[in-house]
Amino acid sequence: MKRIRLLSLLLLLALFLPSVVTTAASYSFRIPQTTVDVFWNADGTMSIGYVWVFNNDAGASPIDFVDVGLPNPNFDMGAIEADVDGKPITNIESSPYVTYGVALGLEGNAIPPGQTGTVKAFFPVVQAQLSPDDQTEGYVSAVFSPNYFDSQFARGDTDVKVIFHLPPGVQTDEPRWHSAPSGFPDTPESALDDQERIVYIWENTSASPSKEYVFGASFPAQYVDASAVVRPGTTTSETTQPSTSSPLDAGTTFFGFLGSCISFLPT
Repeated sequence: MKRIRLLSLLLLLALFLPSVVTTAASYSFRIPQTTVDVFWNADGTMSIGYVWVFNNDAGASPIDFVDVGLPNPNFDMGAIEADVDGKPITNIESSPYVTYGVALGLEGNAIPPGQTGTVKAFFPVVQAQLSPDDQTEGYVSAVFSPNYFDSQFARGDTDVKVIFHLPPGVQTDEPRWHSAPSGFPDTPESALDDQERIVYIWENTSASPSKEYVFGASFPAQYVDASAVVRPGTTTSETTQPSTSSPLDAGTTFFGFLGSCISFLPT
């Protein structure tokens, strides 16, 4: 049986879809909600969590694979967690379509035509790639672009929420956010998560599921390991390989993380 893969693209990778992708001509879906958590960790890694709600169109092919791009090849494949409607996804392999990415095989839990399903994926250990900030000495710039989907298959609007969790120890008067993409508020909401980490939240209730958006923040370099800072002339292959253990506290579970653990800061 032909395996239909749901392709997600990553702006920072500058990837292009190969011609074989056009064979999935019967794919047609909406993504009414997308939530992305990005944790910038003290050890020089980042942890990335996605939640997608898919509405598969009636008459379309089942959504049985989701390919997810990552910022670079330095990530721990064995640490990835994923589920669909609460049922674990155990078929996780390197993506044949995304240069730095994985394929999540939904197998018997594929989302049927005319049905809705929620796919969650958590990447606990990814080597961060920060750059020296060009405005403030001693600061680093953290930039991230969430995955987006081929406009050939994804239709309608999506409620996109992007949450940056800044490194532990960063004080409320130290970080600053970068200019927001079009359609998102100029000033993100500020909050503290359950680890007392500063959080920036951007949300656009009518974003496009097939458009690239870039978000960023800057903070003092002292709060992250120097291995995460990519200097001019340094390539991805020259960065330090990440630890194979999750940098998040042992009690932290991504799935359901946003339920009650964010307290908003006064404006």
